[in-house]
Amino acid sequence: MSNKPVVISFGRSAAITQGHHNNFMFGKRLADANDADYHIHLSQTFDNKKNPIPHDMKVQLAKEMMPHLADHFKTDKDVRTIFDAMKKYSGAPGTTKEAHIVVGADRKDDFEGLLNKYNGKDYHYGKIHVHSSGDRAEGVSGTDMRNHAISGDFESFASGIPNTANRDHAKRMYDQIREVMLAPPVKKPRKRKTVSEGFKSLGQFLLEAAEAVEKNKKKKGLKSDYTFNPPWQTYQADKTHKDSNEAQPAHQTSQDASTNG
Repeated sequence: MSNKPVVISFGRSAAITQGHHNNFMFGKRLADANDADYHIHLSQTFDNKKNPIPHDMKVQLAKEMMPHLADHFKTDKDVRTIFDAMKKYSGAPGTTKEAHIVVGADRKDDFEGLLNKYNGKDYHYGKIHVHSSGDRAEGVSGTDMRNHAISGDFESFASGIPNTANRDHAKRMYDQIREVMLAPPVKKPRKRKTVSEGFKSLGQFLLEAAEAVEKNKKKKGLKSDYTFNPPWQTYQADKTHKDSNEAQPAHQTSQDASTNG
């Protein structure tokens, strides 16, 4: 395994902006200066709230919008987090291989602590350097871009894309974000309970139905003329048909039995 240094950029890029381009170019210059391999990984998270671009489309757009960096964008399905990337490019235990991680200024301290915490355990590097690519440019954050798309402000949206991209790229990304984030929520069909799910038995179902009728009559002050036949107790006590395929009512009289015999 090579001990050549590695530079890694890992971004959510829920809308690809000029800020992302600045970050990736910082990584490219860093890799050139250190004779290092450079890998850019984009988040695979996809949802209709903050991540409306599926991973494959995101990588394809990034390559088209920044063709000078196309070879550095990776599509590894097993790299879902920065820690997966660290493991992927790790050296062997005791290595002198160095890693350079490029992040935004607001995340530098957090990444420095976390990545060094697991060095020598989950992955192995002689030294881990965390670099800030600079403060986030106002008005071109992914959140701003998604808000422009939701509000239907294409011109503001298009003004925030990388300066190496064109309006066609902007329109495709804009349409994708609107399609996902403005789609009506999908209502799950309400599951109706079956008799077997809602009640212990058919007999119990009938009993509870009869009791509900009687309760309603009493509530309205009506005289009860409803009888539950056969009585629930009789049904429970005399299940003569349980081992037979033929219907044998539990309330059959002795006279009926002798006649049938």
